[in-house]
Amino acid sequence: MPDPQQSISTFFNQTLRAPLHNNRWSWGAVHPETGQLFLRVWDDERHSVRGVPCVIVHTDTWKSASTGRPERARHVELMRNGTQAYGVVCFPDETASRGHRTIRRFETQTLLRFSGVIDRQEGVYAVIAGTVPTQAVHHRVRIPAGILR
Repeated sequence: MPDPQQSISTFFNQTLRAPLHNNRWSWGAVHPETGQLFLRVWDDERHSVRGVPCVIVHTDTWKSASTGRPERARHVELMRNGTQAYGVVCFPDETASRGHRTIRRFETQTLLRFSGVIDRQEGVYAVIAGTVPTQAVHHRVRIPAGILR
């Protein structure tokens, strides 16, 4: 069972077995053996788009100088191409300075399961297909290249 006091980078590395490329600016990671994608998402950025539960995963309003933006754009492209993706739900620290969010805590027991993306003028949303126990993602196998679903 994951330690509720661990850092998010430790959670990605040890629990999800998908090490972040960079512990300071990475917003997600790919499991090297299964190809599963895990994204950090904010709890307060969940929305309904055309009646479908979603969470924003990319927007032009995010800081353009952020080193994590190009990596997130690549992750969104992976989702567009059928990569199985999950969201680690993060809760923001409301006392953090404006324009810079920090994680107060994050969900360790369950992940959001995504089933594609919806493009809107304000950004790209991941469609939330449900939740799965964190431990359940370890029982998946890598989908061969070329097979999308």
